[in-house]
Amino acid sequence: CGEVRFCNSQGGMVQQTRLHKGVLAFLLCAVVCLRQSPGADFSTWNRRVSIAFPGYVQAEALTNFPALVMLGTNISGFSYSQFLSATNADLRFTDATLTNELNYEIESWDTNGISSLWVQVPLLTNNAFIVALWGKAGQSTPVYTTNGAAWDTHYKGIWHMAETNSQDSTGNRNNGTAHNNIPATGVVGSAQKFDPAGGWDYVDIPNSATLENVQEGNYTLSAWFKPRAAPPGTGAGDTAGY
Repeated sequence: CGEVRFCNSQGGMVQQTRLHKGVLAFLLCAVVCLRQSPGADFSTWNRRVSIAFPGYVQAEALTNFPALVMLGTNISGFSYSQFLSATNADLRFTDATLTNELNYEIESWDTNGISSLWVQVPLLTNNAFIVALWGKAGQSTPVYTTNGAAWDTHYKGIWHMAETNSQDSTGNRNNGTAHNNIPATGVVGSAQKFDPAGGWDYVDIPNSATLENVQEGNYTLSAWFKPRAAPPGTGAGDTAGY
């Protein structure tokens, strides 16, 4: 399984993007803009926990960065039973001031284990932190959790590979079409398996205005994938991991 981030500062079109045999997971990521709700009052939320990012050690501050947040009972003070609105509808994230609401997207939700979410952090640095809040009855799920707002406009496509016809999580909705790929377990949430036996396995990403000229422009492509075996030349001590 994998995650691929495809970012272009100028925009562009991929004529056809395919995941071919031998690739076990592919996830394209693309960017959309931060929409905060300034001045929101979260004083009536019953539960909260601060989330820091000590693993980010670079000097550069990242703006509107979609950071992976993993929630579960391994976090002190967190319990799925503490949610008071159906289907995690009372989950919110804010910046350190507790006034600016942050966009987020749920990739997977597992009340018996770890849930994976992407939260758009306004300014990610080594000493930055955000706050997760929950435990308030009568709440509805925010629209921004499903409309692509968690991804800045520089991202042209985000394919988490949860579905065989991989859906684009950005507002661009560059959804894919499956060709023989099958569901698999991924590092973050679900993935797709592409098996070279018996023909080509891939996902087609159609032409679109938001992908126009991406191949000719400046872009970044990042991916999580797991090969069938360790690549040649990597050494006997290496195994086929992500």
